[in-house]
Amino acid sequence: MNTSVAVLGGGVGGLSVAHELVKSGFSVTVYDKNSIWGGKARSMPVPASGTDGRADLPGEHGYRFFPGFYRHIDETMAEIPYKAGSVLDNLVHTKVNLMTRTVGGEQVVVSRFPRSLRELENFLDFMILDSFDVPQADAQFFSQRIWQLMTSCKERRDTEYEQRSAWEMLDAENRSENYRTMFIEQVRALVAADPRKISAKTAGNIFLKLMSDIINPGSHGNDRLLNGPTNDVWIDPWVDYLTDKGVTFISGVTVQSLETDSGRITGVVAHDNETSRDLIINADYYVLAVPVERAAEIIRSSAGLLDTAQSLRGIGKLADEVEWMNGLQLYLNKDIDHYSGHVMIMDSPWSLTFISQLPFWKDFDISRYGDGSIKTLLSVDISDWHRDGLFVNKPAEHCTPEEIKDEVWGQLKATIGAHGIELHDNDLVTWFLDPAVSADTAVQSHTHNTNAEPLLINTAGSWKLRPEAGTEITNLMLAADYIRTDTDLATMEAANEAARRAANAICRGEQLPEHSVIHEWKDPAWLHVFHIYDRSRFRRGLAWKGYNPVRIKLAGMLRSLLRRLWR
Repeated sequence: MNTSVAVLGGGVGGLSVAHELVKSGFSVTVYDKNSIWGGKARSMPVPASGTDGRADLPGEHGYRFFPGFYRHIDETMAEIPYKAGSVLDNLVHTKVNLMTRTVGGEQVVVSRFPRSLRELENFLDFMILDSFDVPQADAQFFSQRIWQLMTSCKERRDTEYEQRSAWEMLDAENRSENYRTMFIEQVRALVAADPRKISAKTAGNIFLKLMSDIINPGSHGNDRLLNGPTNDVWIDPWVDYLTDKGVTFISGVTVQSLETDSGRITGVVAHDNETSRDLIINADYYVLAVPVERAAEIIRSSAGLLDTAQSLRGIGKLADEVEWMNGLQLYLNKDIDHYSGHVMIMDSPWSLTFISQLPFWKDFDISRYGDGSIKTLLSVDISDWHRDGLFVNKPAEHCTPEEIKDEVWGQLKATIGAHGIELHDNDLVTWFLDPAVSADTAVQSHTHNTNAEPLLINTAGSWKLRPEAGTEITNLMLAADYIRTDTDLATMEAANEAARRAANAICRGEQLPEHSVIHEWKDPAWLHVFHIYDRSRFRRGLAWKGYNPVRIKLAGMLRSLLRRLWR
């Protein structure tokens, strides 16, 4: 087959659509502005950090998190060769995660079905949530809301809950401060979303998917990590595999606009960053696989595009609904092995979440990197850039990189110190902030940062703004996390699912079989009777009605019994 496809963007969406299309024999070329492939998922060397012949330290946009409910990305990874197996073999499971505070106190959260009495006790502790003094009435209310989400029919979720924010659904305004800290801040830490804005449908569905991997005895868990730097153990092997399959990769090219004529894309105007010259990209099909904010810029610059593709009009509004979730890596010369999973600092005004990477990188010899002294690599995600910090007394968006480091380091020292591990400034060898965050040189009076790689938030009511993978222009497809997907969250999984939908749309255009499998989430079968009941009520215009069988007092009694057994 000589049918050519130009994939505009080399992140997970772009690589995924190339992966799908090459199976059907298409001639695929992938373009990206960066020199390192992978988009927001990429890892990168920390410039000039290696000494005495050692390699530069590994850095990243933010740590990678692979929930157990991912299906599309798992299937793709299983097809990418790596040593004697595939890159899917490079995912490792955590056993527990931790909710903690800078002033002490913690809540262990199991990330899999409890396999011991101790893990069962931890699970019950999480249900009761008295570690952080959440009033019983609030904990009971939350469990009732979760039960409502679980037993609501899909039609109600897609309409009624899509129009409500998680903040409203969980009645956060009228609940205790500890309730808001425990339940509401989890939303921001997990998906960088302001709970006042994100739709209850999206937040609820993701929570239920994560919980399903805990309550399902056959699941391996809901939290997985890569066993090395992302590009080393996933992206670079993927690019090598696709290259062997005939995909062409061209880096250093920035897409500027799409040219249209008679309802078709006739070419792409792009800029070669190395030669500083413009060029025209020609192909039979085009796949726009860039983030939503870049897609909005390209669409605005493409004369006549929206006249034909009305479904793309909402992308500009979606581009305004982005938040920041960027990473900072801290490299220590002190060994900290206290943490075996993700740690959420629940009272952090910057909504910090971190992971100690090296315990999961068993075959990665960190002594061959940097100055050879590194013992711990803490990868931190900063999810709130608008609230004042505890130490620098201003939001991250107005801080210099040094101030961002100082604030994050201060919060981590306080949090880790509350668990009996004292950290000193001389334990910190060096640090690395995501280069997507940079100072806005147009603002002279004070520091104001810009973010070249923000994260889309599915705000309440935004589903109607999101386009399908196939557009009204028969040779233009979309493969990015902002399109309509069953995943319904800006993630690697959504980008991969979108890519599969785009590949199928191209195959339809060529009258070829649609080989890219789309997995739709299925609620547990035991909930179907509740869904049937609620669907009947919904179609008659009635509100959800039910009761909560999971009583907090019952969970507390069971926990007390377990503690007696331990004694």
